[in-house]
Amino acid sequence: MKKTLLAGAVAVLAGAGAAAPYFAGVQAERAFRDNVEALSEHPQADLEVVRYERGWFGAEAESRLTLGAPGEALEVDLEHAVSHGPTPATPALARVVTTPAPRGEAREHVRHYFGDRAPLTADLTIGLTGKQHLVLSSPSFEGSAKGAPETQIQWSGLDGTGEFAGDSGTLDLEIPKVRIADEKGRFLLEGTELQSEFRRHAEGLWLGTSDFSSKRLAMEVPDPESGALQEFDLGGLSLRQVAKQADEEGYLDMASRLAADRAALGGEEVRDARLGMELRHLDEEAYRRTGERVRKIQTANLDEEEAAQRVLAILREELPGLLEGSPEAALTELAFEAANGDFRGSAEARYRGDGSGARGILENPALLLRHLDAEAEIRAAKPLVIALLEERTRNQLEEETGAEGDPVQRERQVERTVRQQLAMMEAMGFVTVEEDHYASHVAWDRGALSVNGRPLNLGAAMGGGNGSALP
Repeated sequence: MKKTLLAGAVAVLAGAGAAAPYFAGVQAERAFRDNVEALSEHPQADLEVVRYERGWFGAEAESRLTLGAPGEALEVDLEHAVSHGPTPATPALARVVTTPAPRGEAREHVRHYFGDRAPLTADLTIGLTGKQHLVLSSPSFEGSAKGAPETQIQWSGLDGTGEFAGDSGTLDLEIPKVRIADEKGRFLLEGTELQSEFRRHAEGLWLGTSDFSSKRLAMEVPDPESGALQEFDLGGLSLRQVAKQADEEGYLDMASRLAADRAALGGEEVRDARLGMELRHLDEEAYRRTGERVRKIQTANLDEEEAAQRVLAILREELPGLLEGSPEAALTELAFEAANGDFRGSAEARYRGDGSGARGILENPALLLRHLDAEAEIRAAKPLVIALLEERTRNQLEEETGAEGDPVQRERQVERTVRQQLAMMEAMGFVTVEEDHYASHVAWDRGALSVNGRPLNLGAAMGGGNGSALP
């Protein structure tokens, strides 16, 4: 009797163990298709399952990734090798290894750069609890471009990891170095990292934070007029983007902050450059609907002009709904340190919806100004302002008189003109002097403009007779 029970128990366990990969495969396919659906919610990507053949211990699948691009959508075929668990080799629900499957001419290009290696591999482990762990990798390459031996490419590879659970996740990527160079110019990207955390807020709407950083971004490109190489060099570059739910339910806040320790262009250099922008109180439903409609256009195979026209039509249709939520736009920070001094600036605009659905805004843009509050503030070092005005005045004189004449007299005229311009701006109240800086504050309150606290009669300033700010 005991032997019979033992044999029966062994048979049940063996049967369960043999059946486990099959049931794991069912769950793995479900998770696979859920992942495809989630990836398709990206505004510029669409992923479609072409084939999924599930066996007992594994599965083979193919999908097609369509990336929205100006003029023509880019299609990439993907192959997926699925191993069902739990087994000693796969101690999880399943493991999915995804690689691109280039065809035709694209395959020859991939072979040139990577040989028999996959250009990118995504190794995804789906845990028994549903959590997923992703490892991304790309092999390195150094050599000439296919069909262009004069162009040298250095690609140090890519490494990344991701963690996903339910409707949230994190993703970290690292690219040590990318360099492309020939006699026409060069491109260099060093020490690049990306950290991102996100969560699904609603269907088709993901919120979270993304941080991009690069130790150096440098380019040399030909000047359109002279043909000489012009250098553009950024050091200590960082970009943070945040999308979150606003304090009021049903609305979203978005922010971006770009910064660079050093920026050089054509011999001019600035330090500690910062640019911050925010969009606040965006109507969630109108934003989601607009994004979904634009995404369909971007992934369609349309020429650039037709795609732009359709996107513009969508924005015209959705703009009243976005405005009715009383959104705010802000340039939270624009700052840099130059050789002649520092510059600081900020601006903010608020649209006040009145329940009318923003009717007539597109037909009569003046109505937008009647619902708008805005203010801007700048503060710049005197030497910096003087240098900028002198450069502009010098260029104007050269356009008007050419290179003829006494250069010493021309410089004296430049200095005299700039002094007169600054004196006039101070006298009219357009700028104020704060120690060694010039400053200005401009405010717009639903049709009324003021500069440094002084109301400005737009009609008089523009030659009108009644002083009305708006028609």
